Amino acid sequence: MSSRLIEQLLSDLYRESHLANLIVRGCLELRWALGPEERETAIAIIYNAFETYAIEQGMPLEAAEQFCEDKLDHLIEQVSRIL
Repeated sequence: MSSRLIEQLLSDLYRESHLANLIVRGCLELRWALGPEERETAIAIIYNAFETYAIEQGMPLEAAEQFCEDKLDHLIEQVSRIL
């Protein structure tokens, strides 16, 4: 039982760190975006990782979409401030 728990923890950490890395990467790309297409791509990377995280935390798809649309700018602002 304990080895399964450790495996699950490591899997969760990997998945969440992967999503966090995508959000950071998207924020960095957004910072250096030269045109509207690059901005849109960076924002899409951030949004998709954010939405995936919300869904994995148990939020239904429609609620996750609305939540992410409402909070995306705040997330980008907070992550960019850290970077």
